[in-house]
Amino acid sequence: MKNPGVMVQPNESTTFKQIVKLGRMVPPAVTLDQKNMEMYKNESIDITGTIFDSNNHNYRLYLEMDDLDKTLIPLKDFANMPYQEMQNYQVTIEGKHFKKGDHIVSIVGIDEYGTRSVAQKLSLTIKEISGTPLLQKVKIGDTIQADITKLFTNIVGNETKLKSVSQIDSTTVGFQWAEAVLIDADLKEESFKIPVAVYDAETTTFNDIDHLVLDVKNDLEITMSEVSVAVQENRLNELILQKSEAKAWQAENGEAVTMEVAHNVKLQFGKYEATIRAIRKDANKVHTKKISLFIIDGPLKDGWEFVSADETVSKGGYKIEWDQGSWWYTFNGNSWIYRNYLETSLIINGVFPAGTSDGMAGYNPVGQGFLRKKQTESIYSIQRETNSLRRTFQYLDRYKIDITQRLLENNGVEITYQVTNFGLDTQKIGLSQFSATFFGSASYPVVVTPINNFKGINLTYNGSSMVVIPDPETIPNWAAGQLADKFQQYNVQNANGVGWETGKRYRNDGGGLLSTPTVLKENQPVKVSNTSISMKNQGVDIASNESTSFKQIWKYGVLAPPKVTLNQTKASMYRDQKVEIDGTISDEDNMDYRVYLELDDKDKTLVPLADYTNIPYNEVQTYQGTIDGKLFSPGIHTVSVIGIDEYGTRSEAQKIELTITELDATPDIQKVKLGEALSNDLNILFKEVKGTDVTLKPLSMDSSVVGFQWVEATLTDGKRDVIKKIPVNVYNAESTLFNEKDTIALDAKDTFFDLVDVRKNSEEGTLDELVRQKVEPKAWDMADGTTIPIELITNEIEPAFGIYSATFKATKEGSGGILQKNSQLSVGGELKFKELPKNLDYKTTKLSQKTPYVERIQADWKIEIENTIGSNWSLFASAVSFEDQAKQKLRSALILKQNQIPDLVISEISQKIATGSETYPMIQWTETAGLLLKVSPDAKVGNYRGEITWLLSDAP
Repeated sequence: MKNPGVMVQPNESTTFKQIVKLGRMVPPAVTLDQKNMEMYKNESIDITGTIFDSNNHNYRLYLEMDDLDKTLIPLKDFANMPYQEMQNYQVTIEGKHFKKGDHIVSIVGIDEYGTRSVAQKLSLTIKEISGTPLLQKVKIGDTIQADITKLFTNIVGNETKLKSVSQIDSTTVGFQWAEAVLIDADLKEESFKIPVAVYDAETTTFNDIDHLVLDVKNDLEITMSEVSVAVQENRLNELILQKSEAKAWQAENGEAVTMEVAHNVKLQFGKYEATIRAIRKDANKVHTKKISLFIIDGPLKDGWEFVSADETVSKGGYKIEWDQGSWWYTFNGNSWIYRNYLETSLIINGVFPAGTSDGMAGYNPVGQGFLRKKQTESIYSIQRETNSLRRTFQYLDRYKIDITQRLLENNGVEITYQVTNFGLDTQKIGLSQFSATFFGSASYPVVVTPINNFKGINLTYNGSSMVVIPDPETIPNWAAGQLADKFQQYNVQNANGVGWETGKRYRNDGGGLLSTPTVLKENQPVKVSNTSISMKNQGVDIASNESTSFKQIWKYGVLAPPKVTLNQTKASMYRDQKVEIDGTISDEDNMDYRVYLELDDKDKTLVPLADYTNIPYNEVQTYQGTIDGKLFSPGIHTVSVIGIDEYGTRSEAQKIELTITELDATPDIQKVKLGEALSNDLNILFKEVKGTDVTLKPLSMDSSVVGFQWVEATLTDGKRDVIKKIPVNVYNAESTLFNEKDTIALDAKDTFFDLVDVRKNSEEGTLDELVRQKVEPKAWDMADGTTIPIELITNEIEPAFGIYSATFKATKEGSGGILQKNSQLSVGGELKFKELPKNLDYKTTKLSQKTPYVERIQADWKIEIENTIGSNWSLFASAVSFEDQAKQKLRSALILKQNQIPDLVISEISQKIATGSETYPMIQWTETAGLLLKVSPDAKVGNYRGEITWLLSDAP
């Protein structure tokens, strides 16, 4: 024995002790009250007895097992007990120490010196309900199995069965314990913990050998900004674990294990790989899983999911896919586009970025634009519901480009380029695409046709067709020709140029500018020797972090034409008539189409009749169309009704025979003298008369007023009447002039002016207005009566008696034609009675002393004067005596009675009764004033007449 040593300070001590015992050792004395017992392994039982020791204070009671090692299990300790003092004990034996079956064990006491008592034997029968729990794998949303054979192995016991198993929460992937209860024939129960792994069939993997479970999302979407921050903070692995929602645990007990990440992620858009490792370090076991990482600018939306670059979408022989990064569209494995001659480039602020264009770099499939760039750094995705593929990548360090191709219901493909500006400033972003297509041969040339409303182009070769339709909102300019890249087919060879969408072709196949643009006709073929197609958008302003899109549709393979019927086969009409036709149209692979009338002229001119938009496939539509006779010359014509769909595919022509008859005439300008009649001669009224046996029905007009009017003339050929409007100009031989060349009529009459009016307007400075008012000049277009402005260019009139002149000028706007006329202006005037009643009657009166005056019968009797010379005037009156038929004179006097003025007797000597200077004065008195008759009371009864003489004078 030894002590390795302890630290002892100076003047301090330490001690080492031991006990030695020699001689006879007396063992403890032990008794046991039980001899035979039974229990289950999950139970415990109590046993009792006594123990004492004659020469030891300290001892222990043990259970001695019946195994090979006679294992001792301490049951109870006794310390500082008096010698020979009996101690009662009660201790517990646990069944878990035994195997199932019969056992003979012993209870022994051992003192502190190791001396053993005599063993007290105990017979034990051990029963057992048990089983080895099995790992349960429960799929998310499922329940745990209530089957003992699925939950346990090594099942032990007397008819052991599963009584119950607790349910688990299977909504979340992870580890859980389930409680299972077993029961035997004796109704003895035992509970067990069952390890459960809730898993997702798509994300969870198991290593059953090493008992590891790993759950990781297969595809991760991480934004560029998230990656950038994680790299700066040196926690990219942590971000990948977080985004993948990685979980790993020991299968048997759910204890977490260490996870590590290995990856090839770069700080740019693209698809990458990562390996997640779950490591059980205590057993040096590893479980791994590879996943895909997609570095994007935002999460996928609207049903999009990540796929590899070789993903395709196909239907009925039509297929879309990626060709070295470029969109690619085929029918039965064939394409109209030359694989190495399809390229697209950005246009930034009106020019291609340095080192780029929409052309190809020779025969190398790596072009000068962006279609085949960044293939390995791209993200590929699919939206299965809309049959769409998308490729996303970063370009020129400041743009994100999304290329989407969607296979349409009619088997065409819609191509969309979405460009996002990641720069800090606003840029004008446009796009240009060049594609070289199959150009046919001399034997089978390609027919190139601009389709409906110049919305795109249809190429047909040897029974096969291809259609290209740029979206007019986002790709407004397009053209075709032998050289179509680098803006070579636009009117101006830069980003601002326009092309065939205008209905004109500005350049030849080689890119040379035509002296006069060729006018194109919709749905009419154009000769092009080698068919390349370009399209572009010159650019729109896009702010930082904003996007713009450019779209187009391609369609080739089998293009089903519309199906058209026509209910009429013959029709007849006059050239100025219209006839209605009807029929049906449908289309099996287009929702937009148009019904046309194809004429029988040399150009096979197409006249639109009806448009249809968004019509379900194969749904029959009834159309009605109008054929206008003015499109045809007289005679018999065979024309066709055809349907043309949005891709320019034509239906079979439906023929109709038209018989065109003519009854028409071109009216000639007529001049009719004031008050005279219009001629009834066809050859005079019309320049040209068309028809057979045409006659003119009688016509009439009002020629009482100078000016223009339309006169309706009725032509007849015995079968129908046609009304034609003839332009008629009624004129005054003395006042109306004509300019036949410019079809101008001007009427300005010679006019008399009152001096008083001229004097007044002269003072007011409005002589021009007076002349216009009095002369009333008119000017009009002899062909249609349109009023022509008139200018008074000279006006010589003065406020004095005389003859003057004024010149009027009519100017026809637009043509510049003019017509002038001089009018004579006479200035005069007079002083006269305008209205002077012939009779002045007085009331029948009974005379008396109280009747001094006889009043007039006409209370409103008045005299009106016209003073157009503008002088002062005086009115005089004189009268002779009143007489009856017997020449007896009436004893009376005619007087002028006025307020506050003595009566004035009107005798044979003229008396001034009124003065003034007004132009149109009126002299009138009240009923009790004015010219009254004063009769003597002794006058004889009778009827008397007299005569008044009036004098109007401007003398002083």
